[in-house]
Amino acid sequence: MIPVGAVLAGCTIGAGVALLIKELARPAPALGPALQRLNHPAPPRPELTSTDRDERWGAWLLDHLSRVPGVRVPYRNLALVGQSPGRFMLTKVALGAGGLLLPPLATLPFLLLGMPFYLPVGVGLLFGVILWFAPDLALRDQARRAREEFAHAMAAYLDLVALRRAGNTSAEQAMEQAAQVGEGWAFVRIQEALA
Repeated sequence: MIPVGAVLAGCTIGAGVALLIKELARPAPALGPALQRLNHPAPPRPELTSTDRDERWGAWLLDHLSRVPGVRVPYRNLALVGQSPGRFMLTKVALGAGGLLLPPLATLPFLLLGMPFYLPVGVGLLFGVILWFAPDLALRDQARRAREEFAHAMAAYLDLVALRRAGNTSAEQAMEQAAQVGEGWAFVRIQEALA
């Protein structure tokens, strides 16, 4: 009788070889989109030209995982908190893979003593899924706090504009002077918008 661990190892190796062959033997690109990209090239994305290794790996993951159905990148929230999509995707993949591999590796000594193999695999899958969604939840929380902070800063800015206008200053000057008074990232964005 063949041990179950050997069957799982063989399946894993076979799946890896199949994915490698699929990546190496890519079909020729469609002519229409290729000509469109040739005539209207997209501007280079900063994470592809970056010298930061994490940014490049994140951009590669973003390009490859964007084709997978169900994988979604919250671009608006990322822009709000100032994080790049590539680094976000790299964090998601690293946490998911770590959660997937940690329980089986931690219980390897117990497996050698005869513990059933499905327990660490099930726990690994559970941890992998939980840690895959952890960056999404953290980003959503950061974006919510940033929106609240911006709302407070905008209310203070509008109060300052109203005070300047009450002092008989023109609307344009009141807006510019009120933006210069405030501090923080929200006021910097208001100053950039006014400029």
